[in-house]
Amino acid sequence: MGSPTRPRRNWVPCLSLLLPLVTSEPINNASTTPATTSSSSSSSPATECRWNPPGPLRPRTSATCPPAVDDTTATTRRPSAPWTQAPYCVAGDDDENAPSRRYCTFTSATFRSGRGLGFVGTPDAAAALADALLSEPWHSRFPSHVDVLADTNRSGTYVIVPVPGKGLGVVATRHIRAGEILMADDPLLVADVAVASRGELMRLAVERLPLPGRFFDLARSYSGGDAVEDVLNTNTFAVGVGDGDYMGLYPEIAEALTLFGGFQRINHACSPNSFSRFHPSDLTMDVGAMRDIMPGEEITISYIPLGLPSSHRAGQIRAWGFACTCQLCSTPAERHLSDQYRERLGGLRGRLMHAHEELTAAEVHAIAEEMMDVVEMEGVMPQLGAYCETVAQVLLAKGDGRGALRYLRMSLDAWLLYGGEDHAHVPNVRSNLRDLEARVLGGWGSKGAKGI
Repeated sequence: MGSPTRPRRNWVPCLSLLLPLVTSEPINNASTTPATTSSSSSSSPATECRWNPPGPLRPRTSATCPPAVDDTTATTRRPSAPWTQAPYCVAGDDDENAPSRRYCTFTSATFRSGRGLGFVGTPDAAAALADALLSEPWHSRFPSHVDVLADTNRSGTYVIVPVPGKGLGVVATRHIRAGEILMADDPLLVADVAVASRGELMRLAVERLPLPGRFFDLARSYSGGDAVEDVLNTNTFAVGVGDGDYMGLYPEIAEALTLFGGFQRINHACSPNSFSRFHPSDLTMDVGAMRDIMPGEEITISYIPLGLPSSHRAGQIRAWGFACTCQLCSTPAERHLSDQYRERLGGLRGRLMHAHEELTAAEVHAIAEEMMDVVEMEGVMPQLGAYCETVAQVLLAKGDGRGALRYLRMSLDAWLLYGGEDHAHVPNVRSNLRDLEARVLGGWGSKGAKGI
């Protein structure tokens, strides 16, 4: 099929990586009083860490984690750092045919200068998080994050004003440069989604925070139900920590992104000008400018993954409780053309992945250039890292080492921008790039290889 035609835009919107997480079941009203603690005769030994939340930026000093503790462990008589209170645990409901694991609520009253953190998860996960919680924020070593957490939601950058047809919105008050961090935050609560509906754990995690009022001051999208459940449903975001799926509550960002309750908010757009990133190495989250944002321009993100056709977008947006009226969704001609572009983009990548043997290097370059154009026009730049990596692999297989090098460099740049230094994929791409640079720039021959 031929490529649809539309003038190229002179700016590049982006995909928000921030996704809402809403519990699927109501939280019950079980008591939050911890059960009587029992203990074994000795402390749990240090164990081998099965995963490393801090990631490649801050390798562990040893291969072992602190002892995993729960409410049956002797060490809970003296809480183990960074936790400042003995955990309270319940049996999980993971698999009725397998032994049920235990889930506990852990509290650090000293996290980030006394702001505090509640963690709800398995004892092993809590032990694995200890290094991240005891260390200084990793991002202090990177210029784009210096002092951001101390200056979150900076005055003079944006204001909250009425926006026609949207209620309140966040509007820039000065020129914001592409890549500039607009807001950043530490979590107040992180919980395993497997126990999101366990009311006794969630309520106790909140009650044990140094400032539980910070939690209850957040907006609520419903009324008349459980207060903790309501705040979580309205304000938590999906985050990936280690090998698990968690919900994270970031109060500063939540207030800026809240959909309900009259709080300040960043509105949705299917072609947004800002993006967000989660940093698993220290659990922080930030929101940055995808492109230059002019004074008086509304700051927007996407509440859903970009790259979806209009029919899929509509269904996902409805789950947020509104119908999208952005230009891409409300203009039939624009919507139809966008769907054509997205179908074309998928077809081009599929051809590279599954039919590349019949292509010449010149044809691969032509396909890649078209893909880059469509990615820019459709504002799906966060997918650029994966697209460029695919192109690099195919060009290397065709013997075009310098072409592969160009696209692999583009891939790394995209992963760093949209995922951050501690994204799980960055070390692999960076290692591949070093290897390819040594081979190509060091006089590697022209025969190529079958992989990077």
